[in-house]
Amino acid sequence: MFLFYAIAALIGILLATAEIISRYKDEPWQAVCSRWGIIYMLSNGLLSASAFGVMLLANIVKADSSPFDSFKFATYAGLGAMVFIRTKLFNLKSGTGEKISVGPDFMVDTWLNFMDRQIDRQRALERCNVVRDTMDGVDFDKVKIYIPTMLMKSMQSLSEREEEKLGSKISELESQKKLSNQEKSYTLGFMVLDLAGEKLLKNILGKDRSKYLI
Repeated sequence: MFLFYAIAALIGILLATAEIISRYKDEPWQAVCSRWGIIYMLSNGLLSASAFGVMLLANIVKADSSPFDSFKFATYAGLGAMVFIRTKLFNLKSGTGEKISVGPDFMVDTWLNFMDRQIDRQRALERCNVVRDTMDGVDFDKVKIYIPTMLMKSMQSLSEREEEKLGSKISELESQKKLSNQEKSYTLGFMVLDLAGEKLLKNILGKDRSKYLI
């Protein structure tokens, strides 16, 4: 039965990995391989394996079941664990009118949301450092055409909608009177980071970075 526990856990881990990748699009594998990313995935895997164990205890699947049936229920456990344990039995209202869910979802969501926030905080620190190191002292007016051009021409998978959205964001950024030149450069850096990741951002100004400085 160990094999089928492992299958259920693996499915749970893969689902958690997909969830992290969909959420942290600039450098998804850094988020996945971070300490909190690994804890998040292992927690999901443990929950899926536990769901398979509950099936065994409830005789939904038996120790002498055929390999096919055991595999089928291990798959059900891996795919369905997060749905079941996030079920709300009912809601209570606190004195302030806030809804408090009662059920297994409260504890699980609290724990998973905590880990997700830790991943986000770590990525926020890394993102700030990359943008600051790359865009510090860069003149927005000198790169507002160069950077989008290099980004859109170098990337082959950008859709027309993404290109139009980037163009409208830059036009809106350019019209912001309250932001300083440096703040606009930082914002442009985050735009590039969101679409293309750290490696392209670090190299987009190339060896001629000095001519784009304020």
